Amino acid sequence: VLLYRPDLDNLPEHPLIGTSSRRRMIQMEKLVPDCSFRGIRGNVQTRMKKLETEGYDATLLAAAGLKRLGMEHVISRYLSVDEMIPAAGQGILAVQGRKGDNYGWAARIDIPESRAAAQAERQFIRVTGGDCTSPCAAHAQVRGNELKLTGLYYREETGEYTTDILYAQISEAQKAGETLALRMMKRG
Repeated sequence: VLLYRPDLDNLPEHPLIGTSSRRRMIQMEKLVPDCSFRGIRGNVQTRMKKLETEGYDATLLAAAGLKRLGMEHVISRYLSVDEMIPAAGQGILAVQGRKGDNYGWAARIDIPESRAAAQAERQFIRVTGGDCTSPCAAHAQVRGNELKLTGLYYREETGEYTTDILYAQISEAQKAGETLALRMMKRG
């Protein structure tokens, strides 16, 4: 999502956008070609304060995080997956525990669709060699038994990126991530 400076209703010409994410920058440049970027760090409240005091026109944040914090009211504009492919696993909550403990209860909170989405997204990133600082991105949506996987592959050597979509059965989620990644890497 975009958060505008409090005195703005829309982005001005040549906006300065606060983000430290290369993934967000390369996609935002396509949406707003005349924008420029400056790094911004900190929690949501810190970034909102910097938006008011440090000359930024807007910043980019994950909608999932703002929703969890009950701060949807600060969102100026939602970006669709077509506009901004999120980081793999964005918005998916996971349960982690110590090895050897009993986790029989976890089956009651498991959501197979979320698990399949996470598997597809993680496999895409794994195959492309992405990590938490990589501009590669993946987003899976599940409807019924079908999974739609959208990926972004960035080539460091050229600075170019490509996006693509793959449809697969939910039972083939991990394979879908691998297939889309290999297809995109082959095309460059």
